[in-house]
Amino acid sequence: MNISNIIVITTGMESINLISLLHSKQLVKGVVIPGAWGHIQHHLNEQLRAAGIPCFPYGKDNINQTLQSLQDISPDLGLMFFCSEKLDSDIYRIPGQGVINIHASPLPEYRGAQPIYWQIRNGETRTALTAHIVDSSLDTGPVVAQKLVEIDPYDTHHCVLGRMSEILPSLIDEIIDKAADGFIDRRPQTDQCSNLAPRINQDDLHIDWSNITSEALCNQVRAGSPHLGGAHLFLGQSVAQLLQASASDISNFDTPPGTIVRVSPGEGLIVALKEGCIRLDIVANSEGVFDGYRYACLYDFKAGMQFHKSPLLNQQGH
Repeated sequence: MNISNIIVITTGMESINLISLLHSKQLVKGVVIPGAWGHIQHHLNEQLRAAGIPCFPYGKDNINQTLQSLQDISPDLGLMFFCSEKLDSDIYRIPGQGVINIHASPLPEYRGAQPIYWQIRNGETRTALTAHIVDSSLDTGPVVAQKLVEIDPYDTHHCVLGRMSEILPSLIDEIIDKAADGFIDRRPQTDQCSNLAPRINQDDLHIDWSNITSEALCNQVRAGSPHLGGAHLFLGQSVAQLLQASASDISNFDTPPGTIVRVSPGEGLIVALKEGCIRLDIVANSEGVFDGYRYACLYDFKAGMQFHKSPLLNQQGH
């Protein structure tokens, strides 16, 4: 069968490359944006309208209207990408070939809302872009296609997302070709899943100075940089975002983890860990973006002062 009518289901701007690709092939007939709309969803809607692509809200006030509009379109296939909302099963039955979710991990590993973050944070060196049939559970449906993606040691979230965007066209071509043949191969996922990718909360962005290694801290920072502000720094009444860090070979002098051991123009801002030290390379707050040394000078940080895991009570951020 000829695949000429596709709908996209998404809640994020990360899907814009997929939509643009399908639009260039004259395949996308509409985009469904579920849930409550915030700034991101309104911005996405504006871009879609400017391109002449119909956009359908899918919330409690307009479910029936959107379902009817989609039935009128009679799509051949649905593609879900960066969608943070769980939808009613009615929408999945409308496309003739069903709905396929494109997930940023080698399923069944890292099922959940934030796969790229948790893969980088856990130090993974390889991931995948996985297309799977949407079923009643989260990221558990049979796999249709999969493309491997490398994760380099210095990659941030956006680096990995950019690399995935580069291979997205070949993945989409494979999915469409299989759908056009009238039969999409479906490889059931196993139940073995060692790592999940839950939504990120504020505690996930705090640094556990008492136990973290330099490698783990560097991974935590790049996983959240720049879109989540890397990892969060708290010292006294100073609150900041750590956007880049590097392992340091300077001794920690047996000082408690989180303690500043050196501040100098040549060596920067050096902080003790349980084993060894870390250099805080790039720090940002409401007053600007600084290298570690300039940040320390700005707030008069000195050796012996200690960063905390969480903010102090009644603290006022800079």
